[in-house]
Amino acid sequence: MAKWEDINQDILSQILKIIKDPSDHIRCSAVCSSWRSAALHHRYTLQHSIPGLIVSPRYSLNRTFLDFRTNSPPFIYDHDHDHDLDVSCFDTCVGSYQGWVLLTSHDNSSVYVQNPFLNRRRFLPTLGNKKIYKGIFSSSPSFDPKCIVLILFQSENAAFCYVGDDSWKKLTCQIYNNLAFSDALFFQGKFYVVDDYGKIYTLDFDHTILVPIKSQPLDISETVRYKFYLVEVQGQLCRVQRKFEFDENFFYKNDVIDDDVYETQTGYRVSTREFWVLRMDPGTNEWVRVNNLGGDALFLGCNNSICVSEIELNGNIKGNKIYFTDDRQKNSKHFGMDSPGKDMGIYDMNDLNIEPVYLDPWYELMDEPPAVWVTPLPW
Repeated sequence: MAKWEDINQDILSQILKIIKDPSDHIRCSAVCSSWRSAALHHRYTLQHSIPGLIVSPRYSLNRTFLDFRTNSPPFIYDHDHDHDLDVSCFDTCVGSYQGWVLLTSHDNSSVYVQNPFLNRRRFLPTLGNKKIYKGIFSSSPSFDPKCIVLILFQSENAAFCYVGDDSWKKLTCQIYNNLAFSDALFFQGKFYVVDDYGKIYTLDFDHTILVPIKSQPLDISETVRYKFYLVEVQGQLCRVQRKFEFDENFFYKNDVIDDDVYETQTGYRVSTREFWVLRMDPGTNEWVRVNNLGGDALFLGCNNSICVSEIELNGNIKGNKIYFTDDRQKNSKHFGMDSPGKDMGIYDMNDLNIEPVYLDPWYELMDEPPAVWVTPLPW
């Protein structure tokens, strides 16, 4: 009887070319080493993996993966059917990309990337007392030996390293010092970074500096009560502005621990109100408003911001919507919130309404860590 690894490579190649579903691709890659090698070669014929949600159920030591392919929002936590992942609830997730998550230990002593779907982990250089707000990957650590991780600090500035480096390279800004950043994106071979006011920069690797781009959006903010994201949509660079509002009908007591200072205060609960999307017109280099995403859906939060097109969507994900999680740990005290994590949902670009994305009987008691989008690709 012929062995699986002895199958004609041309025949195997033709089989892999017509496989579009990631789960089927994973099964083929698991047959043997020669099949996995062929599957890696044809990985770009795949649809993008449908993002799922990693949540932290109350009283659980590990996190749970809620899969859009088998569920439709709003998700309801089901202990018997949802997939538990070996991702500690005690460590903070500050980034995700194609099945990999970036985590910092609870005592900030270690920084590492982990793929819970493959049970793989790689440690990054330590940071001492510096706390990471968000990390962005240039590519997947599985197949790119030159994968770069760019980190934005909670207080100010940024740094980057190649996976495997023993130290971080701190970044400075060409014009301003001590800037705080909101998001970043690896786009067309460059890192683009947006600050808390909506201004955009590119990373000059040779001189480890951030340089403002020439054509800036006209709505640069003067307040940090907005959140900005960068995402690629249909091959174009887009900046998304997330606006918040105060719900004056919801007062609550807020206990804030800041180093050795303990304060008790009252304030308004902050929630997302709307999103504004701008794209850079490649012809004029001007930023124009996008009022309709068509068949595209955006996934925003602690993850690498991503766009999934209508062709790739299954019936549980709809186009012209923005799926968002709560990633405002950095500004929680400024906003009057001690426990971020609850401000998540699905924003409809058509009627401007927000629907719930996750329901949990312990929702009002839910604490950190907040939910994170992750795309479970096998590499």
